[in-house]
Amino acid sequence: GKWKYTPRSLVQAEFFHFPYHQHCGVRLLDTMESHGVLPDREMRQMVLDTFGFHSEVFKKLARMMYWMPKFKHMSPFPLPNPVPRDPYELAQLAIRRMCVDIQSIITVHRAKDEVPDAVDDTWVVSGQSPQQQELIELHPTDKPIRIEGPFSIYLRSSAISYFLLRAEPTPIRVVEIDSDDVSNIPVTVLDEKPDLLKPSTVHEQTDGIILAMAATGTSTRDSLLSWLRILQLQNPKLSDIPVVFMLKAPSKSLVTANHPQEEFESIAEDENSTDNECKANVSDTSARSYEANEADKTGWRHV
Repeated sequence: GKWKYTPRSLVQAEFFHFPYHQHCGVRLLDTMESHGVLPDREMRQMVLDTFGFHSEVFKKLARMMYWMPKFKHMSPFPLPNPVPRDPYELAQLAIRRMCVDIQSIITVHRAKDEVPDAVDDTWVVSGQSPQQQELIELHPTDKPIRIEGPFSIYLRSSAISYFLLRAEPTPIRVVEIDSDDVSNIPVTVLDEKPDLLKPSTVHEQTDGIILAMAATGTSTRDSLLSWLRILQLQNPKLSDIPVVFMLKAPSKSLVTANHPQEEFESIAEDENSTDNECKANVSDTSARSYEANEADKTGWRHV
C-alpha cells in the first residue's frame, strides 16, 4: 500500500528499512535497465509512494532516469531496433561500423555481374578508404598480403562474419641521436630539413596493416576470390602482389556445401561405433573388477 514501506526517520533509512522488499524493487529496476526500458514520471511517483525518498529503490530509479537518456545516443553508429534479419543488410551495417576512417567508401557488388567467371553468385559488401588504396600502392610487390577470416561481429543478438585484407606491419625504424653531438646541427634557415618520420595512419596497427575488409553472402573461398578480383579493378597494383588465403577451416562435424552428406554420415557412424566399443570395454572392465572385489571379500574366486 501507499507509504507502507517508507522509512519514518533517517535511522530507519540507514538501516535498510524493509530490506527484502527494497531488494525486490531494485532487481525489478535492474531487469528494466537490462532490457532498455526507461522509467517514466508515473513510475517515479509510484516508487516515492511505496518506498519513499530515502530508499535504495528511489536512488536506483534516479540514476536510471539521469544516465539512460544520455547513454541512449552515446554510440556514433546507432543500430536500428530491432536490427534487420537479412544478412545483406547486416553486412552493410557491420562494415560501416568497423571502418574507422571517415573517408571509407562502402560499396556493394554482385559477384556474377563484375566477375563473369565467378563460381558463387552472391553479394559482396566491401569497405576501403583512399588511405588504404595509397598503402596498397606503396606496398612492395615481393611481399605477400593475406586474406584472413572469418571473424565475427555481433550487432546486438545477430552475428555476421567478415574478412580482412591484411599486410605485414611496418618495422619500426629506431633513430639513435646523440644529444651531445654538436658537429652536425641542421640549420633550418638554410632549407636543411630535419629527418622526420612519416606519421602512421589509423590502418597501420601493431599486428598488421588493414588494407580492406568485406563480408560475403556465402563466406567461401570462391566468394573471396571474387572480392579480390573486384579490388584489383580499383587497385591495379594488387595484380602484381601475391595474395595468400589464410582461412579458418571448419570442423568435420559441420556439414558444408563442399562435402557430400554421405561422407559425414559415414563419419558419424564410425564415431558411434567407436563410442559403442569404448562403452563395451568399460562395462566389461567394470564387471571384472567388481567380481574380483567380491571374491576378495568372500575369500574364494571362480577359476
